[in-house]
Amino acid sequence: MLVQSLSQHHSRHQVETIRAYGTNVVGIVSTEDAPDRENGIPVFRSCTEAVSATHAAACVTAAPPESTADAVLEAAEAGIRVVVSLARNVPVHDTVRVLRRIRELGTTWIGSASSGLAIPSERLKLGWIPDYCLRPGNVALVSTNNALAEDVGHRMIAAGLGQSIWIDVGNAPVKGTRLPDLVPFLQRDNATARVVLIGSAGGSDELEFAEAIKSEGLTKPVAALVPGVSLPDTYTATHVESLAGGTAMSASRKRAALEAAGASVYNSVGDLVIALQATP
Repeated sequence: MLVQSLSQHHSRHQVETIRAYGTNVVGIVSTEDAPDRENGIPVFRSCTEAVSATHAAACVTAAPPESTADAVLEAAEAGIRVVVSLARNVPVHDTVRVLRRIRELGTTWIGSASSGLAIPSERLKLGWIPDYCLRPGNVALVSTNNALAEDVGHRMIAAGLGQSIWIDVGNAPVKGTRLPDLVPFLQRDNATARVVLIGSAGGSDELEFAEAIKSEGLTKPVAALVPGVSLPDTYTATHVESLAGGTAMSASRKRAALEAAGASVYNSVGDLVIALQATP
């Protein structure tokens, strides 16, 4: 994998944690004045140069919000097939501007505001997911809420459970991949026996995931955690959601839609993990 737009000390430390986990970081892409190698990793001036030299197929971009969309587009045009973008507060119009082209190129964009993607059995981690949350298993953990997902992941490990894959799509109002987009993959993934969905207060991904369970024929058990049940139905997390209609995105409606689609919805992280333990 490549790491793109690496500049801050914190990000450099995170790259070392990715390598320590076992993921093969084959290059860093930086337009800044940087040495030819960073901690033994080759540094390239463009994604095209990096892909040509390394044949990398995945990339994590640490670009700042105002540069994220163009960084993802650059990676896609260079031939990268999976891009995880980490920055929060990426301008919505930037995402909309590049998203269609990225999809036409056949690239999967996870983000923005994602904590990452991981496959523990392969020691693969694209992003900043803490190691203590990851363990090989048969549960696909998909999320729009990275803090809550980390809590669930940590408690899963303590309970002897693990993940087949971890995908945090991020909580941006417009993002590269939405939760319902994952349903076809989850159904055909042989390593996944069941799915844990971690939602957010606000947004509509959970409603659309419930619709996709039925339309795509997801037969694997789904356990869901939807925060915000105590919030009023008129609550909206962003101005974009306010314009789209907050009442259609309330936690109570999400819960009802998921249960109608056959998912089990839990009130707390503890209840969810206990239920996972009881159904291996």
